[in-house]
Amino acid sequence: MRYLIVRAGGERVGMSLYESLEVFVGAGVLSLMPALDCPVPPGAVQAGGDFSVFLRKRGEGGPIGDVLDRLAHQIWLSQDTRGIQMHVAEEHARKLAPVLDACRPEAELVKAVLGGQYPGGPAGAAQQLTAGIIGRAKTSGLQLLDALSEEVCSFLLEQLFIQILADPRLLRDLAPAAGEFLAERQGLPAPAAVEPESTSKELSVATQPDDELAELKKRYGLSDRALQRFSAIAEKQRTLSAREAWQIAELAQWLQETRNQLLRPTNEPAEVRQLKAKAAEALFAGDFEGAMELLKEVRRSFRKARQRTEQQLQEQLEQLRAEQHQEAMATADVAEVAMARMDFQTAAELFDEAAESIGRSDPAARLRFMLRRADALYYSGEETGSTPLLRQAVNAYAAAAEFAGSSGDAKGLASASQGLGNSLLAIADHEPSKALFEQASIAFRTALDVLSRETDPRVWALARIGLGNALASMCEVGQASALTLEQAAVAYRGALEVFTRENEPMRWAVTRLNMSTVLIRLGELKDRRENWLAAAAAIVPALEVFEAHGATAQAEAARRALKMLHSRWDLLEPPTAAE
Repeated sequence: MRYLIVRAGGERVGMSLYESLEVFVGAGVLSLMPALDCPVPPGAVQAGGDFSVFLRKRGEGGPIGDVLDRLAHQIWLSQDTRGIQMHVAEEHARKLAPVLDACRPEAELVKAVLGGQYPGGPAGAAQQLTAGIIGRAKTSGLQLLDALSEEVCSFLLEQLFIQILADPRLLRDLAPAAGEFLAERQGLPAPAAVEPESTSKELSVATQPDDELAELKKRYGLSDRALQRFSAIAEKQRTLSAREAWQIAELAQWLQETRNQLLRPTNEPAEVRQLKAKAAEALFAGDFEGAMELLKEVRRSFRKARQRTEQQLQEQLEQLRAEQHQEAMATADVAEVAMARMDFQTAAELFDEAAESIGRSDPAARLRFMLRRADALYYSGEETGSTPLLRQAVNAYAAAAEFAGSSGDAKGLASASQGLGNSLLAIADHEPSKALFEQASIAFRTALDVLSRETDPRVWALARIGLGNALASMCEVGQASALTLEQAAVAYRGALEVFTRENEPMRWAVTRLNMSTVLIRLGELKDRRENWLAAAAAIVPALEVFEAHGATAQAEAARRALKMLHSRWDLLEPPTAAE
């Protein structure tokens, strides 16, 4: 039986995925515990799965479960955004536990993040931690990354650390349980003591006789005052005369090189060249303080010039950004006209150009253009019946959902999610499969997670209709489940609390007809009398609306459903005494 679907343009949703990643997430948490002064012996990190089970038994598995859910969602999205297949991600996650054990994250960096002292925040820290682990794994000689993709490993590790470090309280709250878990594990080898390699080196000093001072003065043309200053400097370093002569030679050579550098012909302003020449004279005369002040003046001159250049560049950059923004908005205006003309392909190209032009300077506008591009692809695919275009729409909505999630835009995430679910259902119209309906149901559930009936009643109700359609269709292509059918009926009933016969009669009637179909199927599995009577009660007023609005096809579908019920009415159990 085919379900009637009323889809609304402009409201879209994202997908999430639930996979078993307990070993990987547990290993990640254990590997970070040394940052909280909780020692983790070698080999213990690989017991991440046991640690997750240990937490659940204690009733403390909630934080791990939340991390797992968010990580699974990112992995699901990566299928479209990065081309990472699900089985590849699962295999890499499992094999990364030994890598985390052998190449532990840098504890001091983790401490800085937990203390709010790392300038890059959790995302920057995750990148640095991942780079360090991958680098050490590649140079360890243990072949830890054999047969693994470095790109997939980096993606999984970065996402793992981002999700764990996003809430500094998570590790602190789990630290006591981690300590108890590790204490229960017996027979673990103690960390091997590593003797630091001595880096001290004996300094051999060439001895030079005192009479070489005169030769140094002659060779480098030192003034008496300069020689006196060098001698004083050398005296602070060492009192031995041989060492003093050796340092004076170094200082004399430095003086000669510095003077030559200061007097070198350049294209610098005349004022700067004069200051440098005076500084060279001051150095030759041993007036280091005077030379320093002159060189400070040189630095101030260059700093002012640099600041003027920076100001000019900043003004030009701001002007460029403003012009790019204006161009992007104008491009979007053209795209909207193309949408009005139903030239959806052209509109999609223009919205894509607008999103690229505006960059990340205006996240809200960028997200809006990404969503409108996805809308255009969806409308084009629906209009032409093109499955490839609908798949492009799925990818576009998934990208918009990821961007909205990273930007913290809940409403944008809901819109992208709703569109994703609608696009998946549209593909399933041409290629029905349980997998597509499951993905669509996940998408609509994600939308409902961020939507509120109080603030967005209509969008919320549309998401519930989408969820009901996906769940109901899932039972049409596979073995029907009473639980799934009941969930579909609940979803439809929720939507009917918003859509009424008065405010949106056609949507109300279609939703009631879809719900009646679900109740008929549900009655075949359980509570036949109750569910079939409820189905008949839903169909009759829906048929009245269809006939009143001239909706011939829908009215005929309603009559067929009623006729089928009447033909099987003798199968109903007689009413009970209470009825």
